[in-house]
Order: sequence, then structure tokens, then C-alpha cells
Amino acid sequence: MFYLVVPRLIVVAGLLSVALYEAPAYADAPAKSHPVLSQAFASEPQWVTFDFAGSNGSGNLQLGQPLELSMTLGGVAPDPLPFVAICESAHFESQIVTFKPDPASPMLKATTTLVPVVHDPLSSGRTFFRLHVTFARSTETKFERVMTRIVYLTVDHPVSAGDHHASPIVNPDQPSERDLAADQAEPVLDAIPLSSDQLVEEDLLPSRSVQPTPAYWRQVRDLLNRSWNRTALTMPHSSPQQTVHVQFRLYPGGRAQLMQIADGSGASEIDQAGIQAIADAQPFPPFPLGVGNEPIEIQVQLQTGAKAGVRDFRTGAPQTVERAMNAAK
Repeated sequence: MFYLVVPRLIVVAGLLSVALYEAPAYADAPAKSHPVLSQAFASEPQWVTFDFAGSNGSGNLQLGQPLELSMTLGGVAPDPLPFVAICESAHFESQIVTFKPDPASPMLKATTTLVPVVHDPLSSGRTFFRLHVTFARSTETKFERVMTRIVYLTVDHPVSAGDHHASPIVNPDQPSERDLAADQAEPVLDAIPLSSDQLVEEDLLPSRSVQPTPAYWRQVRDLLNRSWNRTALTMPHSSPQQTVHVQFRLYPGGRAQLMQIADGSGASEIDQAGIQAIADAQPFPPFPLGVGNEPIEIQVQLQTGAKAGVRDFRTGAPQTVERAMNAAK
């Protein structure tokens, strides 16, 4: 009996030693299956930029015409599921577009042509409309929403020959009575961060692409300030002092497009007034000769109350402004 028990104990001990020896190898396996690259992408804030493509590249949109829109998405971790954008608007047919990896960068890109809805004019006095874009991962059964962006597009409002209610063309050098009343507000200091590089003789050559001069930006801000103050005069005086940050893209021809609320005031009527003020302030002066043909991203802070006006005005790269939007939210 003793001789039979000993072999069995030896076999059991051997099996235990094999299990203990292989345990560390299995314990290390999960740690090796998580790539560091995915963690780096996941830690970056998600952002998206919009731009026009094709015939809309100048920023001039005509109501009733197709819209070519491009989107760039960043900060998204690698995922086997397709990433899509769901575009919805009262003036365009709904469309779902799939993003594709950009071979030259870790970003996703998509371009689509939005088809206009027939016989759907803008309401009287409106010079912009809304585009609602939902970004989502596409599964077999549903869309998993990741984020949403609302952008506003400006259009030339057609006026018939017999329309006597059309607003007259105002020369910005000849302020109206409402402009004179609005100008009684406290003057706003220049807050336009431009390039800190010193101007050299080479920068005066028209063939080189440079930033617009401070004098140009003062014209743009002055038009914004007048338009916002006209809008602020129509708001109830009992409303408290509030601010709204609006982001938009200024095109070389002077057209403001792709407006977004970067940081809302908490009151929808004030946020919408900010969009309306930028749409009414255009057309802005075209870019000076030599600046280039690329649009410039702008963010402005608009304030109501006794000190109504443009309280801040800054320019930057689209990705920088988008990240500032995420931080504000």
C-alpha cells in the first residue's frame, strides 16, 4: 500500500509545479495585448473642423445649390467600427457619410455633397441656416453617438425687384443713428493677438502669404462691434450682463461661414443673437493682397448689458479653436 501512494504523490506534485511555472506566462499575456498607441489617442480630446470643398471653396453659398462639405476628425482612438457623420438640415436632405483614415496623419476625413431641399426658402430677414451634425460609431444595429456639432451657414438672401422692405445697403464709413447710439458704449481695447514676429522688408512683398495687418482686423472688429450693438439694443434692458463666445471662419472674399457657439451664454436668444450679429456684419473687407487664399478661424466674445460690445477677438488654427471649445464645455 505504501509503494502505491508514493507515485501518486509524486505525480500530483509534478502537476502543481507545472501549473505554478506557467502561471506567470499567462499573467503577462493580457498586459501585452494593450498597445500604448491606443491609450495615447484615447487621452487626446476629440475635435472636428469643417470646411468647404470644390466650388464652395470661396465661402460664397447660394440657397438652393448643392453644398460640398469636408470634415476632419481628430482625437479618436483606432476602432474597427466605422465612424460616420449624420448631417441634418431643414434646407438639405439628410445624409450619412463615412470617415476614412488620412494616410498622412492620424486623423479621419470625409467629404460629402449635400443636396438642397426643393422649394424651401429662408424666412424673411434670415441670412443663415443651421446644419446639425452627429458623429457616431456605426454598429450592425445602431449608431453610437460620440459628439454633436451645430454649425450655421450664411447665404445671400435674394431680394426681388418689388420688395420695398429690403434693408438698404449701409456704408460702414457712414454710421446710422443706431450706430451712433451704440457707439456711446465704453470703447473696447484692441485684443487681437497677431504674429509676434517683427515686420521685415520681405514681408511687404505681395507674393508672400502673411497675416492681415492690425488695421484690417480693426475694420473687421469694428463691423462686428456695430452689428452686435445694434442687436443688443433690441434685447430687454432687464436682462443681466451675459457673454457668448462665437467661432467662425473668415474667407478671403470677406464671407463669414461655419459659425458655431464656442461657449454659450445660457440663454438661447442671446446665443442666436450672436450668430445673427456676425451674419449681419458681413461682407467684411476682402483679405489684403499677399495674405493668401486660406480662410482664417476667428473667435469673438460678445457681451450684453451696459458694456455691450466685442470684448475679445482672437484668431487661430481650426484645431486650436476647437480644443478651446471642448475646454469651455
